[in-house]
Amino acid sequence: MMDETPMVERRRPRGRMRITDLARGWQLIAVTMLLLAVVLHVAPQQLGLVAYKGSLISGAAMMAYWIDRVIFHRARPGIGELDHWGEVHAMYRRAIIMGCAMIAAGLAA
Repeated sequence: MMDETPMVERRRPRGRMRITDLARGWQLIAVTMLLLAVVLHVAPQQLGLVAYKGSLISGAAMMAYWIDRVIFHRARPGIGELDHWGEVHAMYRRAIIMGCAMIAAGLAA
């Protein structure tokens, strides 16, 4: 018979990050490299512009993610401290913050 007590997530001290926290966007990096290879094959003269705009948007996405994590460190999706609607609102909040930052970076210069 299984124990019905909920599992308690172990919290590490605030301020300490693991390597896995820093490398969460590896899928985005892999897709970006694949798309850069396609642009290099199709229109090599545009590679500089694509790399510049891609770096702006990728940087904005990572910056917005970490801004959301720092500002709302107790109301993050997926940590189990929120009820269902709190989780939903946290996911929408993060998506809106990241989307706005990416649009702003894409429209810049």
